Amino acid sequence: MEGRMDATNTADNLNNQLEIGLDALSAQIEAGIESGKYTLAEIKALLREKSSQAAQATQEYVEANPWKLMLAGGLLGLALGLLTRRCGTE
Repeated sequence: MEGRMDATNTADNLNNQLEIGLDALSAQIEAGIESGKYTLAEIKALLREKSSQAAQATQEYVEANPWKLMLAGGLLGLALGLLTRRCGTE
């Protein structure tokens, strides 16, 4: 049960960090566009850089915590299987 809570907390933390990062990036892009500060090429470069950073952070997290992610994936699969089975019998 504790492992399940750890996996859930880990997934929630990762999701929260992603949302915060996306909100900050979105605000930065909007401010730049409104002020005429950024060109389309600069926005593309910024998006490429941020997505590369997110991919690297995800890769590092997966390499550091493979069992937590496998547990989280298994629990998610179990939950979806139970929900699908429940919906299919009604």
